[in-house]
Amino acid sequence: MKETKYPQRVRNELRFRELTVKRVERIGAAFQRVVLGGETLEGFSSPGFDDHTKLFFPQAGTTLTPPTVSDEGIVWADGVRPQARDYTPLYNAERHELAYDFFIHDGGVASRWATEAKAGDTLLIGGPRGSLVVPEDYAWQLYVCDETGMPALRRRLEALSQLPQFPQVTALVMVRDIADKAYLDGFAGGNIEWFSQNDHAAVAARLAQLTVPESDYFIWLTGEGKVVKNLADGFVTEALDPQLVRSSAYWHAK
Repeated sequence: MKETKYPQRVRNELRFRELTVKRVERIGAAFQRVVLGGETLEGFSSPGFDDHTKLFFPQAGTTLTPPTVSDEGIVWADGVRPQARDYTPLYNAERHELAYDFFIHDGGVASRWATEAKAGDTLLIGGPRGSLVVPEDYAWQLYVCDETGMPALRRRLEALSQLPQFPQVTALVMVRDIADKAYLDGFAGGNIEWFSQNDHAAVAARLAQLTVPESDYFIWLTGEGKVVKNLADGFVTEALDPQLVRSSAYWHAK
């Protein structure tokens, strides 16, 4: 009997890095890519495709000093923790560059920073503190996300495209605008199905049509907290191995 492959959790050294913007690019209609570099990037590690790093944003006209890390915890210079958001790191080891793809929307501190970013600006990041390293060669794989999970999905599809044989992959992606599809252009191996951001019933109905094999599978559901919980409650049964299902909230509606 074939031994089941399980994702493995890895602890990373907690480090804060002040990085410099090298360039800014538009990826599709809805994502702004900010590419960072700098000497402090040395030793950066992100083995999990949906790793999270914290990005810290200063108030207008100010700069941030990296905090100190001690046995007592994390200490900020002025005693006030700045605004922070979690983002998926896209690290290119060959170029020694770290990129973040920001979904552009009204009212977000990170979105605003990304649209205004220019070469020479600095950004303070922390982590990833831990990683879930998911084997890439599961024969059957399912991914469900909205725009906030699309960078992680893109990272995963890029990795899978390097395999000798692309697995059977289905991705159900919820978007606000059909133009957002362009962000995942160029991935011929997976079956990407698109849904309106608010049509959760259609996503649930599509999930009900899927048959998960008895073994050699991996399932990933992310997005808004309540949406993810409702989809998981209707799809994830006791027959599924909980170690092969990753269900997590990427954000919470107010």
